[in-house]
Amino acid sequence: MPFERIGIVGVGAIGTIIGTILNARGVRADLIDGYEPNVRRLKEHGSEVVGSVELKARGPAYHLDELEHSYDLIFLLVKQFENEAVLKKLLPFLHEKSVVCTLQNGVPEEYVAAVVGADRTVGGAVGFGATWLGPGVSQLASSREALDKFAFEIGTVSGEINETIREVAAILEQVGGTVISDNLMGIRWSKLLMNATFSGMSAALGCTFGEVMDDPRGFWCLAHLADETVKVARAQGIRLVEMQGEHFDALELKEGTPQECSASFPSSKRCGTGTGTRRPACCRTWSGAGPRKSTTSTAWSARRGAPSAFRRRSTTRWSSWSSARSGGRKSKPSIISRNF
Repeated sequence: MPFERIGIVGVGAIGTIIGTILNARGVRADLIDGYEPNVRRLKEHGSEVVGSVELKARGPAYHLDELEHSYDLIFLLVKQFENEAVLKKLLPFLHEKSVVCTLQNGVPEEYVAAVVGADRTVGGAVGFGATWLGPGVSQLASSREALDKFAFEIGTVSGEINETIREVAAILEQVGGTVISDNLMGIRWSKLLMNATFSGMSAALGCTFGEVMDDPRGFWCLAHLADETVKVARAQGIRLVEMQGEHFDALELKEGTPQECSASFPSSKRCGTGTGTRRPACCRTWSGAGPRKSTTSTAWSARRGAPSAFRRRSTTRWSSWSSARSGGRKSKPSIISRNF
């Protein structure tokens, strides 16, 4: 069935971008959130995307406690620890054929399916980066090209490719490139590997992805976090998928030597070890170069004093590792032109 009423629940970094683009393209998407200042701003001024895409749109906005209508399709984008409370509030507004598509990080499908039913649950990974700048405003941290090519990879809990998943994909295609997979758990664990490496390390150290790459100790940790994620996935019989050109199974380490890390990690291949170009961080360390000074203070000052520079460097696209190392390049934002 076509989805006539769509709701985006959790209008943060990703939700703002999806909702803004859908509403700008004439696909009505209700913006539903539990944070009152965000809801108020969305009602009064609409939503806005800045960064590599600049766009404003108006769409219906509701607080989670003031819903009135049932929905055919819900995009679930709240933090996972909010799922129990949020789904409890959503259930009265779902009919027997409603579909819930969770685009959250982690592996939320089991819990969502237990609440709304496996046949009504769709899941997937988001392939572009975003930063929530404040109520109603989100920055697209990836390029326009990344949005068009790698926006979403989705699948059903059963792995079946049916009419429902095709209709969900058709909606997401309005936002960016969407791929349907019969291996949802492979998608989830591949994205989890991204989050466990760069997201975790940059949050723990208070610096950007590029700075994690440039620090010898940080790079070493990335390699071993990726290795452990691959091993745990394999132990559960999960087949990791190729994501944005990377074969994540190749990140599994056998001995964990510096040479093996540099040979298996994608950024090492791209920085041209042994060809006269800059070598990967872990090789620099073990060849006697010694660890670099911590760049945490630099990142913190960048956040406070030069946010645009920091945001350019904090892209979350997996295939942007090499450009992240260089700190990002200045580029003029493009105005999105998908027939708006």
